Amino acid sequence: MKKALAVVLFASVLFISSNAIAAEDEDADAPDLKIDGSLILQYRHDNIYKEPLPGRYDGVQTLLTVNIRQKLTDHLDFYTRATYETLGGGLNPATNGKVIDGAYTGYTGSQDYIDKRYNGAFDAVGFTLKADEWTWTVGSQALTIGQGLIYDNSNIGRHALPYAVDGKGKIGVLDTEIFTAKTNYQSAIAANDKFSGIVVGYDITPKANIGAFYTRWAAGSTATYPDSVARLNFIGVDATYRLNKKVTFNGEIVRSNASVSNNAYLGGVTYAFDKIDTVSLSAYRSEDLSDINDANLGGMTTAPDANTKGYIFSWAHKMGENISLKIDYDRYTHLNETAVTGTTNDRDRTTVGLTYTF
Repeated sequence: MKKALAVVLFASVLFISSNAIAAEDEDADAPDLKIDGSLILQYRHDNIYKEPLPGRYDGVQTLLTVNIRQKLTDHLDFYTRATYETLGGGLNPATNGKVIDGAYTGYTGSQDYIDKRYNGAFDAVGFTLKADEWTWTVGSQALTIGQGLIYDNSNIGRHALPYAVDGKGKIGVLDTEIFTAKTNYQSAIAANDKFSGIVVGYDITPKANIGAFYTRWAAGSTATYPDSVARLNFIGVDATYRLNKKVTFNGEIVRSNASVSNNAYLGGVTYAFDKIDTVSLSAYRSEDLSDINDANLGGMTTAPDANTKGYIFSWAHKMGENISLKIDYDRYTHLNETAVTGTTNDRDRTTVGLTYTF
């Protein structure tokens, strides 16, 4: 309780400080120092229907995220991100249903967070360079490829984010992203994986966008991955269409050069009732070798896990200028029993999260 209170107090101090900085720089074009972030309180409930540990898993997470950006020159910024997480005890079949501290470990973080109840880290750090029409980011950072079926790393923790060089800009009429990255595994994993690629997008109309990508991934250690899947190439296409002010459709298809289990796809729709309430529904199928696997955390996809098919429903409600409520429900079943990297469980998951931004 004391540490949870400390998180709230720390967030309050940062909120006051960031407002003071903004007030001091209100006459400037842009403040040299920018601080923002969020405080999230989230409850998660899982039902797992298959061995080895079927049953109910519950847990509560508090997560403070602080983003800091310092302007160094007109073209160069320094950035870092601090995260601090608390994990409450929960029901866990491994303990015969007893409530234990940290039972719901590894909540959203990396292996650094497993079996520890309170954890803090500076997990993103680097520089951003603006040159002509391109912006280059160098350092540990979150990356998403396409709409996220192949790779969507928004996790937290010292070893969660890859080291990367990422450039975003224009080549002719194409919005273009070029990246090369290396994972940041803890010492227990022998070697880090590498991946690189290119993503392009084009606005067909003001309401419709299409995109495509190519990514090459190479495992750092075949002790973690079999030789047959230690080098993979991925291609994908995606599209977004805004029907009107309320309805937006999206979809993505991915394929790897693995000999089996190499396809993934998703399709979704979002409906905005107004500026306060938004709902979305997506269905997906993500085969075992259709995404980039992360030895810390498993499949890095928008789907809950590789080797599954299912659907995700979300409702977001804006309660005020800086406070929002979100409820998600995921339901999936596994595709086969011989997965190399994906799960072989069946599961449904409900999360209820309250977020305060500053």
